[in-house]
Amino acid sequence: MDWPHLRYDLSMVEPRRSTIIATHVYRYLQCEHAVFRAFFENPDRKVEPHRGLQLIFDQGNRHEDRIVAALGWPEPEYPPGDWEAGLAATRALMAEGVPGISQGVLVHGDRVGRPDLLRRIEEPSSLGPWRYEAGDVKSSATPHSEQVLQVAFYADLLQTVQGVIPDSGYLVLGDGREERFELGPFLLTLEEVLTEIREIRDGTRHPELHLDEDCGACEWRQACRGDAETADHLSRVAGLGRGLTELLRQAGVNSTRELAAADVHELAEAGVAAAPVLQRYVRRAQAITEGTPLLLGPPHLPPPPGATYLVVAEDPHRPGGAFVWGILQITPQGREFRRAVILARSPADERKAWPWILAQVGRGGPTHRLPVFHSGGLTAARAETLQSVHGGDEKVFKYVHDHAIDLRRMLQRSLALPAPSSTLRAFDGLRRKGDDPFEDGPGREAHYGGGFGPYPAWYAEWLASEDDSWLERLRAAVHRELDALRALHLQLSAPASKAAPTRPHKSPAPPRRRPAGAGASGGSRT
Repeated sequence: MDWPHLRYDLSMVEPRRSTIIATHVYRYLQCEHAVFRAFFENPDRKVEPHRGLQLIFDQGNRHEDRIVAALGWPEPEYPPGDWEAGLAATRALMAEGVPGISQGVLVHGDRVGRPDLLRRIEEPSSLGPWRYEAGDVKSSATPHSEQVLQVAFYADLLQTVQGVIPDSGYLVLGDGREERFELGPFLLTLEEVLTEIREIRDGTRHPELHLDEDCGACEWRQACRGDAETADHLSRVAGLGRGLTELLRQAGVNSTRELAAADVHELAEAGVAAAPVLQRYVRRAQAITEGTPLLLGPPHLPPPPGATYLVVAEDPHRPGGAFVWGILQITPQGREFRRAVILARSPADERKAWPWILAQVGRGGPTHRLPVFHSGGLTAARAETLQSVHGGDEKVFKYVHDHAIDLRRMLQRSLALPAPSSTLRAFDGLRRKGDDPFEDGPGREAHYGGGFGPYPAWYAEWLASEDDSWLERLRAAVHRELDALRALHLQLSAPASKAAPTRPHKSPAPPRRRPAGAGASGGSRT
């Protein structure tokens, strides 16, 4: 094994499995190396999903169960793991012409597929004057390319049973809406993907490990990180993509330590990248080797202490459906004078929350408004949507729209963290120095609905169960995100060239009493 490049000699290694399943196709578009691990890695190195991610999986399974139960379609019966028996049972149902089949089994050569749904359509095939098309149930708000390619995988297998590939496929999304699509272009992509997956399985294609922020959702995350740290792999540097990594290697830079010591101007003259781009990655490599955050450049922010900090989370299925708001306001003298988390139980509550937030931002009039900072949830486009759906003070809306500062983006531009990502939660975990409830440590989270937790999933559990423990978990995470925003503002405004994170201050306990004028009646505000 060549550690600097993490390339594997597979000439004497047999894959642990040879069957290609739809999950391989899905994962290939996200990370080729994960597919390599699935074929060759010791399964004991797998780890369970994060608790938050497992909750999202569980909610997705319940969503699928509801959709399937409402259809009432039969499911083929066969001994567990006996795919040939499952195929025979599925063939029998298709030959019978049933309206649909749930969890059918399709097998051909080295491929096995289990589509969520097979639906009868009135077009001829070898079965008779009908055929079937494949569909999958997903909890996402919009279709993703890897989901569509899974359906193409099933459709291609259907040809071996009914003699024809269906023209279309479909997804049932998280809001119950059906999204249809033509399969032709995706079948061409599928052919290429299957060829490359077979090359990985057969040991003739060796996709290299490369860390990124999405690794937090993968069962191989600890194995990859351990290997990357042992090898001092370049992808330990946050944001360093595969293309630039390869260019750095061609220039003789093979590790994080070598990048930290590299001459930016020499690399720029060698054509690796522009000097300002390289300087950012060299600085991030130095932060890792020195074990401390380092400034990338002056952020040019309105100075503390006076500020309004906002956190917002939106239902991905409903434009303008902002179900949680956090607000923290600090006077110009440095005194905290407003801290609240608003949780809306209904669209009626949501309609009251946005105008109330604008009212708090607008207190003091146009000459005394505090600068507004947020953690990425209040982009100009999202503010426009909220204003069009819910309304509010137009002058304050324009102020927020034109002047609110995304501190999450400012962090990525201005501060290099000794962590594999440059996120607000990574910064917060580092400043707490081990006081981090997230199981994989700072900067190793997956993107699953909130910087400090799966906000939409927690919110859905609270609404469904009326269990206030979900509510408290959501409140605590939003308060922590507000504190992290304030700490980051202070950190980026510090004049020091080195930027060791400030220790967290003790936040006042969230008030248990509902203050007057909460705005979102019927919801929850603390």
